[in-house]
Amino acid sequence: MQTRNKDFFEASDRTQEASTSQTETPLDKKQLLAIFFAQLHEGTQVGLPYLIAVYMVRDWLGPDSSEERVGRMTGILAASFCGAQFFSSIFWGYVSDRYGRKRLVTLSNISSLISVIVFGLAPSYWVAFAARSLGGFLNSTFLNVKAMIGEFTDDSNQGTAMSYLGVSVGLGCVLAPVLGGSFAQPCQNFGASFPFCGSDQLFQRRPFFLPCLAVASLSVMATFSSIFLLQETLPRIVAEKQLTGSKGATHHRPKDGLELAARRTDAESHDSPKDAESLPLLTNSHHSTDRRAHPGSEPALNTLMEENSLVHAPDSMASHAKQAVHGILAKPSDGGKTHEMHQDGKRDCDEEHSFADKMRPCADSALEPWYSSRQVKLTLAGYGMVAFSYNLLDELLPLYASAPIELGGLLLPANQLAVPLMASGPVMIIFSIWILPPIQRSFSVLATMRWSLLVAAPLVLMVPFASLVAGRASSTLAILTAAYCCIRPVSTAVFTCSMVLVNTAGPKSQLGAVNALGQMIAAFVRALGPFLGGLLWGGSLELPFPGHEYLCFLLVACLFISMQILYALVKP
Repeated sequence: MQTRNKDFFEASDRTQEASTSQTETPLDKKQLLAIFFAQLHEGTQVGLPYLIAVYMVRDWLGPDSSEERVGRMTGILAASFCGAQFFSSIFWGYVSDRYGRKRLVTLSNISSLISVIVFGLAPSYWVAFAARSLGGFLNSTFLNVKAMIGEFTDDSNQGTAMSYLGVSVGLGCVLAPVLGGSFAQPCQNFGASFPFCGSDQLFQRRPFFLPCLAVASLSVMATFSSIFLLQETLPRIVAEKQLTGSKGATHHRPKDGLELAARRTDAESHDSPKDAESLPLLTNSHHSTDRRAHPGSEPALNTLMEENSLVHAPDSMASHAKQAVHGILAKPSDGGKTHEMHQDGKRDCDEEHSFADKMRPCADSALEPWYSSRQVKLTLAGYGMVAFSYNLLDELLPLYASAPIELGGLLLPANQLAVPLMASGPVMIIFSIWILPPIQRSFSVLATMRWSLLVAAPLVLMVPFASLVAGRASSTLAILTAAYCCIRPVSTAVFTCSMVLVNTAGPKSQLGAVNALGQMIAAFVRALGPFLGGLLWGGSLELPFPGHEYLCFLLVACLFISMQILYALVKP
């Protein structure tokens, strides 16, 4: 355990060595594209209500409703998606480690498509709340795509892959308010000549359905990409597919790793070579007799890997799959127990383990459970704080921007608020793809994280200074645009580094469970963020002195400063 903790950040710090001593492994572009669409779609799902929810709530509650009640109800609605995710994340994590990542990503995309359509057509506040809650409960995209990146990348390219993931998350968070601000209330913004804007027609009765329809189109794209482009990466399933996909083989595909192990046991229980040869997973007609006699041996395993083209898979996926194959084909002896040994002398597996243990690669049996690692706990706590801080910021901005000027707000309509968010998108993409990866390779992921947090705090304080020019739209938008063109790239760096640190913490075969807890923590704080944001803004209005808007953003800046202390405890 001490060795594991000591060497925990070896994978992260090795990114610095990669720039000089290691060539970056090429990434699977189809896999990245499918993950990009899946996460872009989830980012828009989570972020859409942060802008339009406050306007929807004002419509539902009427003009006589107090600003405090609007803030409270908006916070609850925006929090419902992530609040429901909090209760389902651990379940989906273990389902993911058992049945694979791809099918859960597809399920998440389909359920989110239904959720956003119902949300846009909701006739009342509580129908919208139910739609968001159901969509969040069935959504496990983020935990699965992070686990997939940890499984199909290696030390040389995981930072780059996470940067693309950060782009998709950030772009989704930018695109959601842009779509919301541009397409909300089309009859009011574009006039009665706009389609379906006649008397008692669709967009007249449901003025916030059009941005939801735009997000639904992203859901459709994400669903098709997950079906046709995304490949399964769970090591056990990859190993089984390679073992059952030998050239020209037409034999029955086993249902799971336990059936593979059972086949091997049946083979050893027969003395007849004929019986043994009837098991195509373990033998082949052009293998040597000596290899057939010892199907679990290293030479036989390597030959089987080569024949099934496992060695031609990406290096990281191949190594993970080979670990799983060793577990599936481990040779039982001495009363039914396996004594496959690692170089460190630790016992590998035991056939008396539970069914869940048999499903994991045996090479991980010698590792400490992920939940006992101090580094896992620290990085998960850091990831949760990052999610909470930026979520609170995303909730405060529309409340601040839409509030009356006499109450410290900017009185900006939704379409004007979309301008600074739209302008920050290209800056974030350029930074994430071309600037962030070299920085991570040069200074290490942990150092990049610490510096990014240091810069984030003062940038947040730029936002409330727009109040100094409230009422002058061009000046207000100029300040907000400058602020967000700085905030978005830094937020991408912080999110990307926090995700890489979590992924390097957990064992490869347990990344589903590790990222499930990460999503559970993030979902909880993302649910808490909008709720607390609404309460914070509403409560600040009761303060007996001016400048309450500065106090709200100052609190967010203090959260970034406190994260410096947490990540100081994370050491190589």
